[in-house]
Amino acid sequence: MTLRTGSELLGLEVDGGVATLTLNRPAARNALNMEVKAALARVLAELPRHPEVRALVLTGSGPAFSAGGDVKEFDPSRTGDQVLARHRWLLQSVYLPLVRLGLPTVAAVNGLAFGAGVSLMLSCDIAIASEDATFSLAFSRMGLVPDCGALWLLPRAVGPRRARELLLTARRFGAAEALELGLVERVVPAGELTGAAAELGAALARGPRGALAMTKRLLEQTGPVGYAEALEIEAQAVAVAMASAEHAEALDAFLGKRDADFAGLPSVEPVVPAGS
Repeated sequence: MTLRTGSELLGLEVDGGVATLTLNRPAARNALNMEVKAALARVLAELPRHPEVRALVLTGSGPAFSAGGDVKEFDPSRTGDQVLARHRWLLQSVYLPLVRLGLPTVAAVNGLAFGAGVSLMLSCDIAIASEDATFSLAFSRMGLVPDCGALWLLPRAVGPRRARELLLTARRFGAAEALELGLVERVVPAGELTGAAAELGAALARGPRGALAMTKRLLEQTGPVGYAEALEIEAQAVAVAMASAEHAEALDAFLGKRDADFAGLPSVEPVVPAGS
């Protein structure tokens, strides 16, 4: 089965276990129109069925990562029910699957990231930005509220007070401040971004796919619960992980003083606590 996006507006390359998705509307600053959203939804639904893909890098073409939602597709004649259904589809088909994807994900922010483009970046596990990247939580400039998960993701990245300021002012800021705020994890010269993202993706792809997927799920599960409940979830997860083929391979590699090879091994399933 070949992995395809189904649209020239979303590029896809797979190399060494790393899938690189490139938003490809440079003239529109990679604004997210319905065709791009549908292509993202298709790929995110297909990726779990491709065990050869072990990490994902998401970036943009031209001078932008993504300017957010495509304003040209905004339609004030839509009813409230139509808007609700359309937005629920976007969240359930693109943003939630990206956050919960059982692969480590890297956002390579090559230029401006505004509004839902920032949400797209925050939906990835790790973000690397070029020195010339520019950010804005620009929702209020359009008379809108934060969307695409920004209300949940942003405070967890920068803290509630910083998130409030960024969302209420919708001001623009650069890569250095984004790094200081904790919005991105690394800033590199523009000419080094592609290589840095590829290197990180390759390193993540060499890791234990199942254990990394379960780690992502555990971080989400333990975030809203108390310490004692988090420890019980942890205990269940450790029991599952220690019985896995990935752990056996890692232990054998450690004792044999060699690099572990996790490719092709069965993955552990994420732990879901009772009652959830």
